Amino acid sequence: MVPWRVSNTSLPAQGYWGKITATLDWCEPNYQHSYYIAETWNSFSNLVYVAVALYAIWAHNSKVTKLHPRFLLVYLLLIAIGIGSFLFHASLLREYQLFDELPMLYITLAALHGSIFTKIFDNRMCLSEKILFLLGAAIMVVIGLVETLIQLYYPEHYDWFLLMFGGILLVCDLFQIYRSTISQSKYKKERRNLVVKNIVAFLLAFGVWLIDNNLCPYVEVLKLHSWWHFLTAYSVHHNIKFSEIVFLEANGIDFVVRSDKLLATIEPPAEKLKSKEQ
Repeated sequence: MVPWRVSNTSLPAQGYWGKITATLDWCEPNYQHSYYIAETWNSFSNLVYVAVALYAIWAHNSKVTKLHPRFLLVYLLLIAIGIGSFLFHASLLREYQLFDELPMLYITLAALHGSIFTKIFDNRMCLSEKILFLLGAAIMVVIGLVETLIQLYYPEHYDWFLLMFGGILLVCDLFQIYRSTISQSKYKKERRNLVVKNIVAFLLAFGVWLIDNNLCPYVEVLKLHSWWHFLTAYSVHHNIKFSEIVFLEANGIDFVVRSDKLLATIEPPAEKLKSKEQ
């Protein structure tokens, strides 16, 4: 990070929310367009997270398919990120910064658990599988609690948050690359398509995030942090869809992948959809 980006807590009150208490002040002039919104572009671009999550949930319901609770949880966390990040960029207050950053960590932990454990937790699981499933969930909860406490009591350790978030995300993506490479599934092409969309979008997002962070005086007009929001929303959606494919296959559930759409969807086979609608 560079000096003009962090620890701007000494700035005087400039708008409705008063003194800046967040440890970050992003690359956009504060209160430029409204007395009530500190960073206009960075705030409203977060609505894409909410829109993508609501679309994904609606797409399942409209096709008479049932979204498994593990994926519903991830999309609800995506909505939380959108709301929390909107409030953070609108206010530049520390409490809303946590509302932004902690759900980012939680969604990666949920995604990692879903990437490792692909079977439904029910009576078809043997005892050892159930123990491993619950142990994995407990480990994710502990990691989440520890990082939450670190962020609450040691806000200066932002680099630690970045390391945790980036590391967990990297492991999730490596799992997906591995599964798309070795897969003998009939959905191998769709798996690879989703992995490519996920990783390319995230690499682009990470690139604009780095440029925005390190070259702010030269690129402020481009509103690159807004593009981070758009690109990561796109990446997360396709990350979830890949995990959903693996989950459905592992549990013997028939489906059709519509990866030709801007936002990929998973639908029941045409004959099942027709019978349900009758």
